[in-house]
Amino acid sequence: MNAISTNSGAPGRKRGGRSWPARIGSSLLGVLLALICTEVLFRLYLRMEGQAYSAEKTQTAIEQARLSLQGGVGTGEEDSTGPLLSPFFGWWDQSLRTRVDIAYRKGSRSSLSPVTAALAKQTYDVWILGGSVAAIFGRQDVGGVSQLKQSLLLDPRFAKHLGDRELRILGLGHASHKQPQQVNLITFMLSLGLAPDAIINLDGFNEVAVAMANSDHGVHPVYPSFSKWGSWARNPLSDPDQFGALVEIWNTRSAAKRTADRALKYDLARSAVLGYLLRGKMDRARLRWNDSLTKYTQENFSPTEIPALKGPEFAPQFALDAMLRAWFECSKTLAAISSSRDIYYLHVLQPTLHDKDSKPWSDDERRLSTASESWLNGVHQGYPKLRELGQALGAEGVAFLDASMTFAGLEQTLYYDACHFGEEGNRILGEAIARGFVERLPAD
Repeated sequence: MNAISTNSGAPGRKRGGRSWPARIGSSLLGVLLALICTEVLFRLYLRMEGQAYSAEKTQTAIEQARLSLQGGVGTGEEDSTGPLLSPFFGWWDQSLRTRVDIAYRKGSRSSLSPVTAALAKQTYDVWILGGSVAAIFGRQDVGGVSQLKQSLLLDPRFAKHLGDRELRILGLGHASHKQPQQVNLITFMLSLGLAPDAIINLDGFNEVAVAMANSDHGVHPVYPSFSKWGSWARNPLSDPDQFGALVEIWNTRSAAKRTADRALKYDLARSAVLGYLLRGKMDRARLRWNDSLTKYTQENFSPTEIPALKGPEFAPQFALDAMLRAWFECSKTLAAISSSRDIYYLHVLQPTLHDKDSKPWSDDERRLSTASESWLNGVHQGYPKLRELGQALGAEGVAFLDASMTFAGLEQTLYYDACHFGEEGNRILGEAIARGFVERLPAD
């Protein structure tokens, strides 16, 4: 009886087949080719649809989405890196505290320190006030303040005014701040012995949108933003019923930030497929975070719990008029304070997406422009009146620049939510402010 041979050849090889390393290699190669084909086909599809993929634009969109997840409700657990209550302007975050410290250390025209005062004579300091639009505009990495500085330095009229001094621009904007918080911030800094050569007050949106949100929740429209200052003042962690809602808000924001951080760290936006998926994920997370924050505020905030949060009695039907009057008077106050100290003051009305005819909406802007009814009512009713009051300010001698129509006619995507715009929008606004700044510059 013949023995049956069981020899199958080389180890690791099946009869008539390939070794397992070869099979794994072939599988990996197949997966790689499939991914490459998917990437190429997806890019071709986008191009055929007239939406050629841009890694740079996708990365910018992810950065903007991450940026829009700043803030939220306070926890009452104050620390050195988060928002802190302020007796002068409600609350302020670490970023503003750092910038005030920079101004203090680098000196100013009225500094009490002989060393910093001498240094200040060699500089021309511009401070930018306002809410989150001003805060973003004042960041060195977003384009607004760099464009402003570049445009000013290239203008021969400003160059003559500047002389041999160094131009320094310091952003002092703060998310959710509105008048009279800008006035209070300036008086606080002046009391520290600090003073700039010029002030640019870039505001308008918060004054009407936040004021209406305050009023709709029973809080005086001139008071600070109830959803921010109010939550910090009352420590929501002391109420167990609110803890679940807070956890949802924090988890949504943290997860989205981790996604953005990984995408930016590993440059994942270079892939059209990954970039498209990541951008969609960030957009959904941002909308979910905003919805959670709105729901939390509506369900858990009651100014009657702490009467001091409500402010004086007011008639809701006159809430917008009260805030418009405050905006007007605060600008006159800033102008008077500035004039008494030989500071050039320029008030700029910022553009905002929901202001009628201020910009044709792109598809992305339409998708991401969600805003509360309070905000929309504030903008629709308030912005025409802000423009009228701006003209009145100019008639009274206040340097006023209406920049609300700066983006009119521009069809490209500039906004990444209802009121904030990215680098391109900030650069366009920076150039417009520079022109207005020079045109209204007092004669030497």
